[in-house]
Amino acid sequence: MLPCFGSRLRFALAAASLAASLAVPALADCPDAVVFVQAYVPRTPYPVPGVAWSGTIVDTWTTQLAFDRSARTLSLASGSSGRASAHLYVTDRVLLGGVADGTPVPCTIELQLDGTVEQNCGGSGCGVTLAGTIVCGADSVSEDHGLQGPTPGTPHPFTTTLALPVVLVAGVPADVTFHLAYGTGPGQTSATASEYGQYRVGGLPDGVTLTTCAGTPVTPASRPSWGGLKSRYR
Repeated sequence: MLPCFGSRLRFALAAASLAASLAVPALADCPDAVVFVQAYVPRTPYPVPGVAWSGTIVDTWTTQLAFDRSARTLSLASGSSGRASAHLYVTDRVLLGGVADGTPVPCTIELQLDGTVEQNCGGSGCGVTLAGTIVCGADSVSEDHGLQGPTPGTPHPFTTTLALPVVLVAGVPADVTFHLAYGTGPGQTSATASEYGQYRVGGLPDGVTLTTCAGTPVTPASRPSWGGLKSRYR
């Protein structure tokens, strides 16, 4: 895991720990993404290399997963009855430029999430998890937009933006992980959910740039329409 300083309170520590003569590494290849889907049969998370990937996994239930580091997007859609879980971890290796190497720069990593969750469950053990998380170094932020307890089969759409303040160091690659998660328990009778995420950086000073391991600059992301999201998961 490459360094990522977790808050503006660590700005001074980051500056003190990096001498001007520090040899900084070049931006490396993208770390493998990790996919994990499990119903009733024990499974092992497996790596997925590459800048972009999409796939459908059937393990009793069907799960669709995708990511594209060039577009800074990731998505998950699944449905299940009974016990099931699905996870997508995408780690992007980012690099600050536009200022002298070794310069600490506070900024905010953001993950915009749009999705919907639904269950038709009236007994004990109902509930569905649909979460998104950003992890950078020892710091993280997460939100769960799932449903707990018995609820009728009504779609619950949501739109939110996760924000994680960090201090990145110019010239030093840092790993940022984005995680989408879905899950249901053994009492679930019927659940479906989907979420689409797009990540970006906010709060960079003028002239400072952030590049992903895919070689693309990180810029403010456009907000996808809800109609487009529904058509994506049909």
